[in-house]
Amino acid sequence: MPLDEPVVAEYVKLHAWSLKGHATPHNDLWIAATAVARGIPLVSCDRHSVAIADDHALEHIYLPAA
Repeated sequence: MPLDEPVVAEYVKLHAWSLKGHATPHNDLWIAATAVARGIPLVSCDRHSVAIADDHALEHIYLPAA
């Protein structure tokens, strides 16, 4: 998926959120920002994504790692 202005804008919001006590790896923030900007569900096996989805009304599908 292309990196464009809507994705960068969402990343900035998520990064600011992360700095307020939600330490989240940057790669996870980029993935979540892309999902938010594109209006698609976030599918992951990462617990960081659950917190992002809960705090940002993002549809999330959590697949626990086997």
